[in-house]
Amino acid sequence: MKAAIYENYGPPDVVKIVEVPIPEPKKNEILVKVITTTVNRNDCGFRKPEYPWIIRPLHGLLKPRIQILGTEFSGIVTKCGPNVSSVKPGDEIFGLTGNRFGCHAEYLTIKESGAFALKPNHLSHIQVVSLLDGPWLAHAIIKSFNLENCKRILIYGASGSIGSACVELAKVQGFHITAVTQEKHFERVKILGADITTLVTNDDWKNPTQIYDGIIDSVGKLRFKDYQKNLSSSGRWVSTDLGPRNELVWLSFKSLFWSQQKIGIAIPSLKKKTIQLFKEMSERKELQPLVDSEFPLNRICDAYRYVEQESKFGSVVLQVADL
Repeated sequence: MKAAIYENYGPPDVVKIVEVPIPEPKKNEILVKVITTTVNRNDCGFRKPEYPWIIRPLHGLLKPRIQILGTEFSGIVTKCGPNVSSVKPGDEIFGLTGNRFGCHAEYLTIKESGAFALKPNHLSHIQVVSLLDGPWLAHAIIKSFNLENCKRILIYGASGSIGSACVELAKVQGFHITAVTQEKHFERVKILGADITTLVTNDDWKNPTQIYDGIIDSVGKLRFKDYQKNLSSSGRWVSTDLGPRNELVWLSFKSLFWSQQKIGIAIPSLKKKTIQLFKEMSERKELQPLVDSEFPLNRICDAYRYVEQESKFGSVVLQVADL
């Protein structure tokens, strides 16, 4: 099978397409033919690596132990281990592998207990995979806020796959949302349903008179100290990044004991029920498939370069195989 591998850390060009053996499912595993996957921030972060003091000890000091990246997939079950009973060959499924990766290939194996669900009939493989890239992390972020004491939230970076999903999920929960986005994506973000949509270049959203119960930095670009004045005295700050000099690691620990303002770093978990929830929300039109662009697998380096421009709206999808 064809797979996109990287044998050394570095820029997009370290990734190459090679032939590797098709994996064999174990007794409790499923072999999936991958139709679509995504290239996302997580893939970029591990390929560089973005946080070497975390990534290298876990994934290889000098070279990556896991050479096939990709955390989301949509595809077709082609073979089942003898103990598998919930799906059968021919079923169309979509799901997450998380930090096991492996989705940037024509085939992958996933445990029957893994984070996947049957693909909804009303969405294509290209559309459905975008329900994973972004909503997975956004779901963990929105769950960390309590609507009873957190009414008004600011979402910075509302056009990315994580930020746009935060807007949709927060809308369903009933929060008052201020969405901050780039000018090129303003109208598209506005349609997602935020109460206020504003441009990143405007000053209205960061005026000291604007106070929010929660601030979500979905692109990891803001410094807490610069916007602490906009957070209520008992407000919550959540970021998808560790911040300059990894400051949010120490600030989040400090906030546990010495501050009413709480600081958190979003850490999602792999659960089957979460994928099922995304499926049901898409069927109720509460979660939209947001696809920015599509690339074939053999142009994965171009997809990486595009993602790293940090100007996309929604997901960047890789077409791995045709139906």
